[in-house]
Amino acid sequence: MKKNVILMLFVIIGLTNIGFSQNYEVLYMCDFTSFHHCITDDSFDGIIVYGEENCDNQSWYVTMHNEHGATVFLEEENVNFIIIDKTDKEASFKIEYTGCSFNCTRSYEFWDTFTDENPFIEPIIWKHKNESVTLDANPNYADCSCLWSTGEATEIIEVSEPGTYSVTLTDDCGSATYSVEVRDNVELYRATVDLRTNKNKVTWLATPEQAEYITEVKVYRDGNLVGTAPYANGYFLDAIGSDAAARTYQIVGVSVEGEDCPIASYQKGTIHTTYYLDVNNDLNMTWNAPYIQEEAEGQLIGYQIYKYDPATEELTLIDEVNTTITNYTCSANAFVGGRAILAATFDRVSPPSGGDGQRPEGADGLETRSFSNLSENMFAVGEETMTNFKVYPNPANGAFTVEGAKEVTVYNTLGQAVATSHSEEGRHSFSLPSGVYFVKADERVKKVVVE
Repeated sequence: MKKNVILMLFVIIGLTNIGFSQNYEVLYMCDFTSFHHCITDDSFDGIIVYGEENCDNQSWYVTMHNEHGATVFLEEENVNFIIIDKTDKEASFKIEYTGCSFNCTRSYEFWDTFTDENPFIEPIIWKHKNESVTLDANPNYADCSCLWSTGEATEIIEVSEPGTYSVTLTDDCGSATYSVEVRDNVELYRATVDLRTNKNKVTWLATPEQAEYITEVKVYRDGNLVGTAPYANGYFLDAIGSDAAARTYQIVGVSVEGEDCPIASYQKGTIHTTYYLDVNNDLNMTWNAPYIQEEAEGQLIGYQIYKYDPATEELTLIDEVNTTITNYTCSANAFVGGRAILAATFDRVSPPSGGDGQRPEGADGLETRSFSNLSENMFAVGEETMTNFKVYPNPANGAFTVEGAKEVTVYNTLGQAVATSHSEEGRHSFSLPSGVYFVKADERVKKVVVE
């Protein structure tokens, strides 16, 4: 630190009342620029500031500025010099002088070493994958030098790779080295539906590198925490029973320290499809558009209608429609012995920051499709599914009887339940207005016409 000072021996007349056991830096008022010193510097105990010789009309006004604000430190008149002792904490002094020949204002400060102040408030800094993050040494003092482990000597650096970075800060008070760890965000993706187990399956990409500091994943359904799963598993099964409603999931990583990772965790939506049989016994499906976040999942590019065979658990593509379509009519004959299922497909392009174009399906362990709930088993028109399941008379004149099932529900052509019945004997009687109805028992369906 540059110090334009004039050191004087304490044998000068007038200094005998100070005491020879103390060391002071001696300055002439109006001859020095602003100075500052470390409190840890034991080479002096304060400063002595001289005015003009042979001047009996000298006045001093000193203001001290510290963590508590500004206060008047001293006021002196008709004295040749003033003494300011070193403070225990950081402080600056504004010295205003009026003399016989000249007037001036100077400043002087005692400041603590920064080496006990870690510039990195957080020991871990999170960033988006493939993006850079700014590391700021923030030394607080302009005359502090910085040297990073990367070899850079600037206060601020940009880094794009995860890892541990250190910086050594040096000033007149000494030096200290601090470290900070930069980590990539955990890439948590979409919620899909596992239709074979009647559970929503929430999936994410688990990597060995991230598994070192991400222990588990919290899963929220429609804003409510529904459970946790080990991060390394890569999935969580949410038991929803028979509830086939559309759900939105949010997934959050938990660090080894037990804290939520400060990342933007993605929300993913399931697809819910409503089914009903029309007068031709064809299956009509209507669905909601899925909730997606394009930066993680890619754009929605279309819907596919599949036939699902419960016996073989195979999917057979029946048709494809574009993203503007949210309903579809399935021919009953095309789905005999199976179920209808809808899938939304995403292009799974890399996030904008990645810039590596389209990723092949399965390259990151995640599906490009998100499935809806299943329809009931479908049967060809007039097919007898079980010989003991009967509806008679058919056509009926206002009333009909159902035999061969304990639980029966009657639906209209809009898919609305208009009547239900329970009978341990398996016999049910209904009286309904004229129209076409569908009688459902378990997965068995029969059409009945009421005249």
